Amino acid sequence: MRDPAVVTLNADGEYYLNDVATALIIGVSAETLRSHAVRDDHGRAAYRLPETLIRSGRRRTREFGEMTGTTEPDMGDALIHFANLEGVELIFEDATGERITLSAPGFWRRNGGAPTN
Repeated sequence: MRDPAVVTLNADGEYYLNDVATALIIGVSAETLRSHAVRDDHGRAAYRLPETLIRSGRRRTREFGEMTGTTEPDMGDALIHFANLEGVELIFEDATGERITLSAPGFWRRNGGAPTN
Protein backbone atom coordinates (compact mmCIF):
# COMPACT_ATOMS: atom_id res chain seq x y z
CA MET A 1 0.00 0.00 0.00
CA ARG A 2 1.29 3.44 -0.92
CA ASP A 3 1.75 6.23 1.59
CA PRO A 4 -1.07 8.80 1.55
CA ALA A 5 -0.68 12.36 0.33
CA VAL A 6 -1.31 14.61 3.33
CA VAL A 7 -2.03 18.33 3.40
CA THR A 8 -1.81 19.82 6.88
CA LEU A 9 -3.13 23.20 7.96
CA ASN A 10 -0.75 24.40 10.67
CA ALA A 11 -1.85 26.53 13.62
CA ASP A 12 -0.25 29.59 11.97
CA GLY A 13 -2.57 29.20 8.95
CA GLU A 14 0.10 27.86 6.61
CA TYR A 15 -0.41 24.69 4.59
CA TYR A 16 2.18 21.93 4.62
CA LEU A 17 2.29 19.22 1.93
CA ASN A 18 4.06 15.99 2.71
CA ASP A 19 6.40 14.46 0.13
CA VAL A 20 3.64 12.43 -1.51
CA ALA A 21 1.37 15.47 -1.96
CA THR A 22 4.25 17.56 -3.29
CA ALA A 23 5.18 14.76 -5.70
CA LEU A 24 1.57 14.65 -6.97
CA ILE A 25 1.68 18.35 -7.81
CA ILE A 26 5.05 18.06 -9.55
CA GLY A 27 4.23 14.80 -11.34
CA VAL A 28 7.04 12.62 -10.04
CA SER A 29 7.34 9.81 -7.51
CA ALA A 30 7.86 10.66 -3.86
CA GLU A 31 11.16 8.75 -4.02
CA THR A 32 12.39 10.99 -6.84
CA LEU A 33 11.40 14.07 -4.87
CA ARG A 34 13.08 12.79 -1.70
CA SER A 35 16.31 12.22 -3.60
CA HIS A 36 16.55 16.02 -3.98
CA ALA A 37 16.02 16.83 -0.29
CA VAL A 38 18.71 18.66 1.63
CA ARG A 39 18.74 19.35 5.36
CA ASP A 40 19.42 22.77 6.83
CA ASP A 41 21.24 23.46 10.11
CA HIS A 42 17.97 22.85 12.03
CA GLY A 43 17.31 19.45 10.43
CA ARG A 44 14.47 20.71 8.24
CA ALA A 45 14.29 19.35 4.72
CA ALA A 46 14.13 21.56 1.68
CA TYR A 47 14.28 20.60 -1.95
CA ARG A 48 16.83 21.61 -4.54
CA LEU A 49 14.93 20.63 -7.63
CA PRO A 50 16.59 20.34 -11.01
CA GLU A 51 15.05 22.28 -13.87
CA THR A 52 13.48 19.11 -15.28
CA LEU A 53 11.32 18.67 -12.17
CA ILE A 54 10.41 22.35 -12.08
CA ARG A 55 9.27 22.08 -15.71
CA SER A 56 7.28 18.96 -14.85
CA GLY A 57 5.42 20.86 -12.12
CA ARG A 58 4.69 23.73 -14.48
CA ARG A 59 3.45 21.27 -17.11
CA ARG A 60 1.11 19.61 -14.57
CA THR A 61 -0.23 23.01 -13.53
CA ARG A 62 -0.79 23.96 -17.15
CA GLU A 63 -2.52 20.64 -17.94
CA PHE A 64 -4.86 20.99 -14.99
CA GLY A 65 -5.53 24.63 -15.86
CA GLU A 66 -6.42 23.70 -19.43
CA MET A 67 -8.70 20.95 -18.19
CA THR A 68 -10.55 23.31 -15.85
CA GLY A 69 -10.37 26.38 -18.07
CA THR A 70 -8.58 28.55 -15.52
CA THR A 71 -5.30 30.42 -15.68
CA GLU A 72 -4.75 30.09 -11.92
CA PRO A 73 -5.71 26.54 -10.93
CA ASP A 74 -6.67 25.83 -7.32
CA MET A 75 -4.01 23.65 -5.71
CA GLY A 76 -6.57 21.73 -3.63
CA ASP A 77 -8.63 20.85 -6.69
CA ALA A 78 -5.47 19.86 -8.55
CA LEU A 79 -4.36 17.61 -5.68
CA ILE A 80 -7.75 15.88 -5.61
CA HIS A 81 -7.65 15.42 -9.40
CA PHE A 82 -4.14 13.96 -9.47
CA ALA A 83 -4.78 11.78 -6.39
CA ASN A 84 -7.86 10.32 -8.11
CA LEU A 85 -5.97 9.90 -11.37
CA GLU A 86 -3.04 8.11 -9.74
CA GLY A 87 -4.99 6.16 -7.11
CA VAL A 88 -3.37 7.91 -4.15
CA GLU A 89 -5.20 8.52 -0.88
CA LEU A 90 -5.36 12.28 -0.16
CA ILE A 91 -5.91 13.41 3.42
CA PHE A 92 -6.49 16.91 4.81
CA GLU A 93 -5.43 17.41 8.43
CA ASP A 94 -6.41 20.54 10.32
CA ALA A 95 -4.42 22.24 13.09
CA THR A 96 -6.19 20.13 15.76
CA GLY A 97 -5.15 16.87 14.10
CA GLU A 98 -8.60 16.03 12.72
CA ARG A 99 -8.28 14.22 9.40
CA ILE A 100 -10.63 14.18 6.43
CA THR A 101 -10.11 11.92 3.42
CA LEU A 102 -10.48 14.01 0.27
CA SER A 103 -9.71 11.21 -2.17
CA ALA A 104 -9.59 7.50 -1.55
CA PRO A 105 -8.38 4.95 -4.07
CA GLY A 106 -11.33 3.05 -5.48
CA PHE A 107 -11.81 -0.54 -4.48
CA TRP A 108 -11.39 -1.61 -8.12
CA ARG A 109 -7.79 -0.42 -8.21
CA ARG A 110 -5.07 -2.92 -7.45
CA ASN A 111 -1.92 -1.49 -5.89
CA GLY A 112 -2.94 2.06 -6.77
CA GLY A 113 -3.10 1.23 -10.46
CA ALA A 114 -5.22 2.79 -13.16
CA PRO A 115 -9.00 2.75 -12.62
CA THR A 116 -9.33 0.35 -15.54
CA ASN A 117 -7.66 -2.52 -13.62
